[in-house]
Amino acid sequence: MRKNKRNMIINFHIRQKATSLFCLLAVYLLLLTTPSFVWGQLPGITAKTDTTPQESQGTDLSLEHLLQLQSKARQSLNNAQLDLDAIPPEQIGATTEEIKEKRVLLFVRVFLYNNHIESLRLFEEVRLAHEDLAAKSEAWQGFGQPPPYPIALVDELRDSIHIKSLAITKDGVRKDLLLQGQKEARQELVASEKELRKAQETVEKPLGDVEIRTSWLYELALLKNAVAQTRVLSNRAQLKSIVEYLSLHKKQEAFLKRQLLVATDDVAFSQKELDQYVAPLTQKLEDLDQEKQLLIRDNNRKQEQLDQARRSLQQVRETLAEKGSDQEIANKIHYLQQEVEAYRVQAEGSAQLVELQRLWILITNGRILLWEDRYRLANQSDDPKWKQVSDSREQRSGKIQEDITYIESNLKLTQNLILKAEQRLATGNLTKEENLLVQQKITAYENMVKFTYGLLTDVDSLLRNLQRFQDDADYYRHKLSLIDRLQETLVRSLDFVGNFWNYELFMVDDTIAVGDQLITAQRPVTISKVARALLILAIGLWISSFFKSRISRAVVRTFKADENTALLVEKFLRSIVILTLLIIALITVKIPLAAFAFLGGALAIGVGFGAQALISNFISGIILLFEKPIKAGDLVELEGVIGRVISIGLRCSHVRRFDGVDILVPNSDFLQKSVVNWTLSDQLIRVQVKIGVAYGSPTREVARIIASALEEHGKILKSPEPTILFEDFGDSALIFNTNFWVEALSNADYRVISSDLRHMLDRRFREAHIRIALPQLDVHLDNSHLKKIKRKSLHGRY
Repeated sequence: MRKNKRNMIINFHIRQKATSLFCLLAVYLLLLTTPSFVWGQLPGITAKTDTTPQESQGTDLSLEHLLQLQSKARQSLNNAQLDLDAIPPEQIGATTEEIKEKRVLLFVRVFLYNNHIESLRLFEEVRLAHEDLAAKSEAWQGFGQPPPYPIALVDELRDSIHIKSLAITKDGVRKDLLLQGQKEARQELVASEKELRKAQETVEKPLGDVEIRTSWLYELALLKNAVAQTRVLSNRAQLKSIVEYLSLHKKQEAFLKRQLLVATDDVAFSQKELDQYVAPLTQKLEDLDQEKQLLIRDNNRKQEQLDQARRSLQQVRETLAEKGSDQEIANKIHYLQQEVEAYRVQAEGSAQLVELQRLWILITNGRILLWEDRYRLANQSDDPKWKQVSDSREQRSGKIQEDITYIESNLKLTQNLILKAEQRLATGNLTKEENLLVQQKITAYENMVKFTYGLLTDVDSLLRNLQRFQDDADYYRHKLSLIDRLQETLVRSLDFVGNFWNYELFMVDDTIAVGDQLITAQRPVTISKVARALLILAIGLWISSFFKSRISRAVVRTFKADENTALLVEKFLRSIVILTLLIIALITVKIPLAAFAFLGGALAIGVGFGAQALISNFISGIILLFEKPIKAGDLVELEGVIGRVISIGLRCSHVRRFDGVDILVPNSDFLQKSVVNWTLSDQLIRVQVKIGVAYGSPTREVARIIASALEEHGKILKSPEPTILFEDFGDSALIFNTNFWVEALSNADYRVISSDLRHMLDRRFREAHIRIALPQLDVHLDNSHLKKIKRKSLHGRY
């Protein structure tokens, strides 16, 4: 029963799944056939495919076809203007903003068609230009005139190359913008297609159920999609034309460079050409000088007007202060303030024009000098002086760039002031007098702007000539032979070394004798002076080093002084020699001693902080050398370190331990810490050796054995006599202490003597059967209470 019921449930599920699959298949077939039927019945609506006809054609649309599309787009724009103006928006199911949007889209489509058409025409023109340039480049065999070629031809070619370079840069920027625009246009196309698909879903209804609003939105989505497609195609056409244009400019630039190479290979710069360039500049320089005089007089006049206006304003203010509150006088003060401001602007503008006029004169002079330098460079290219001129002109180019920055910033400020004044006029709140004053300000500003534009033109010309000069210099430099280039490199290297050698580190005020007068002037301290001073000091120290040992020997031999006194004299004389050499070196190279005055503060700070230990050790060294509590050769012990003093310096002393390790001990440690000087009064050292023998050993026999060992040792002194002391009853031994004296030789170690004595005592004690004690401990246990406990336990058991 249960089995039949389970089979019935399984069969039911199978039939249900089969029915679901059949329904899904029917819906899929219906979706395949319905859109074409429904969209075909709607007026003005066509089915949308993935790839539109325009998109599939790409940029291969012909010019005639584009003109037809442009004509239809213009007609659609005109018709839409009439229809949208005549029919209310609500009648067609649209809003006012959507009407405006449709008009903009229709206009943009016409505009994009225009760009597409112009791009195709430009592409065709550039293609023809490519063909003409190729033919011209192939046919060109040289210039029409025989060489040598004038400098004007070279400059013309360089200017053309510069223009082409700017055009290439512009085309590159335009190309990047179009690539970015193409990316954005494709994104816009994807968004419009998405919006169109949504609109299509809303109109997928029976014909009578499509609302007017829905139909309108669908038409607007279609228009957006069409405009997006047109934008993509137009952008693609523009990109293709600009790429072709960029290629043309690069080929034109290459052809111009080819011509320039031929022209510069045989160029001549005659005196006649120089006069042709210099003559108008000389005349212009005279005109600028005359204009400068006029500007100065005009500036003086405007300054007087400003001073007069200020005096008038001050008088009126004094009158107002006497009479108290008066509206008429207050209005007059307000007008006079405006007048003073206007005169101030005119005076400042006039003064600035004078300054710019002087700069203009300098620039014109620079242009004349530059033409003369180019003439010398062309006719005296083997003269080494032109290399220095080239370097100076290159530095001047950087200075001109700074001048341009200043002029352009001043121009921008003036233009903003003009804009501000014009905005004030536009308010209409000014009186007739105030209006006139503002007009005067604007006139002054405009004169400054006009003057500045003319100045910038000449500055640009100067920069172009500087670039031409550098190009000439580079050309002649490349034409040099290998030997000339090496010579040029050598000259440049020598110039660099010379400039470095004479580089001024700082300036020092010094008194200089000029004739019979003493004047205060600045004396430079250069690297060469410092190097020469150090060289003189080094040679002097090298020479003085030969006399150092001779001075020590002379002091010992003549004055019968010891080594420490000779060392003190040697170090004192050496310090005097160093100071004298330093002064002589500074005087020789003419470095005033005042140059080191600024070191006083730094030296004081260093003494107060960083040089405390140094000064302390220096003074301690002098005290040690004079008082002689420790001398060279003494055997000293400092903080457990025992060694012999080798020498005492001004900062530290040299101590050598018995194991050969050298230690540098600061001099202050010998005065500030406890020091044991084993050889202060004499060269004798008392040595102590302790030994412990076992309890029960014959003490007199032990003392006798020790005495005989002391007597037999050859390096233990008999006087002072050694002492043997039975010192103590130790925990595990009888302690004997032996004190004896040895001589502190420079190469002897008293510890070796102690070691030899211990070896002797160990052997003699063993021969005498006297045992040297070992560390031991006897433990005695009291077990009486344990016995009592044991008896009690036994008694209890029985």
